[in-house]
Formats: sequence, C-alpha cells, structure tokens
Amino acid sequence: MTRPPASGPTGRSAAVGDLFAALEGLLISYQALPDDERETRWDAEAELITGAVALHLSTARGRIAARSTPSSSSRAIPPARQLPDPAAETGPADDRRPA
Repeated sequence: MTRPPASGPTGRSAAVGDLFAALEGLLISYQALPDDERETRWDAEAELITGAVALHLSTARGRIAARSTPSSSSRAIPPARQLPDPAAETGPADDRRPA
C-alpha cells in the first residue's frame, strides 16, 4: 500500500479499494485453512491478524485524510441556543400543601 496519493474522490475510492483488497487477501488466506486447523491458527495468530487489519485501516485512513482539503471558506458555527429556564417562566415552586 505504497501507492502515491491521488486527489479527489477517485483517490479516496482507491484507498478504500486497496483496503478491501488487502483485507480480502488476508481473509482468503485464513479461510483456506482446513476446518480442523482454522480455529487453532486464528487463536495462535490473533495478534498478527488484528495487527495486519489495524495497519491496513491506518494506512487507508491516512491516505484518505491526506486527500481531504479544508474548504477555503470557513463556515461560521452559530452559538448554541440557550434553552429557557422552566423555573423562571413559571415562577418559584409553591411547595405548600393544602390543608
């Protein structure tokens, strides 16, 4: 996965395609094991397998993030609305009980 970065949506889709291809290859190689060996190998190589998946995910995310360009016009984020205080609208609570 050392392909040079491309720009635009095709570059992002290429990164995702490479991720899927790498994961597919990993999946195929481990599913090709005989049924009686599969679980033992998965257990023995769990760190290797999850590490390979993490590496491919990280590489794809890095390639996608490298292509993302912030927009030249920054959009203003409106301030959070203040919700009305229910106690202020109804006045103080009357906790007197009727006799």
